[in-house]
Amino acid sequence: MLFYFKGGFIKGLVSKIESKDYYVLPSGEDKLIRCSLRGKFKKDFSLKKDKLYHTDIVIVGDYVEFELNEDGSGVITKVEERKNYISRKAPRIRGAGFRGERLEQIIAANIDKFFIVSSITQPEFNNKVIDRFVVAGESSGLNIIIIINKIDLDDEKNFKSWEKLYKNIGYKVIPTSTISLAGIDELKNEVKGYKNLFWGHSGVANLLYSIVCFPV
Repeated sequence: MLFYFKGGFIKGLVSKIESKDYYVLPSGEDKLIRCSLRGKFKKDFSLKKDKLYHTDIVIVGDYVEFELNEDGSGVITKVEERKNYISRKAPRIRGAGFRGERLEQIIAANIDKFFIVSSITQPEFNNKVIDRFVVAGESSGLNIIIIINKIDLDDEKNFKSWEKLYKNIGYKVIPTSTISLAGIDELKNEVKGYKNLFWGHSGVANLLYSIVCFPV
């Protein structure tokens, strides 16, 4: 039980971030602990030698150590080294300007499988967006799986040509439908027991993630 650890360090996984609150799942527990950052972490950005700014100190997927407060909340004291992470270009930070700088927003860390989600229609399939996600995943050394959703709306079966294209260059592709439930069982088997990242059009990705990971 967690009260045995009061006054000591507890290891856990960052599962959710809301504003300045970090929700950590302690090892062997099933209840999230709301944590804050110790003062030494509270800075706007850090600069690496290659002029790359990291705008996120603690992110979803990080393994951390924290201490419990008397009120049951926690304070993060250490962030473990990440085995991988995925990021995107971030907006410029005011006051952080000089020639050659690059800003990076880290999205998630320690990912086992990276699911790139797109619909075949509503909105229309955009292979350029998929390709950008693929490049981001490859640069981070992630296991990439492409999901083509809403195939129930694709009367002409246009998804099959895209499925064939990406399979031919080495990627696993799962056509799905949240209406007919096509591909859902296969997708559930893929996510089970792994730390997964779903990334794509917000409505499409969020609905599919909810159905696969939190079935009613």
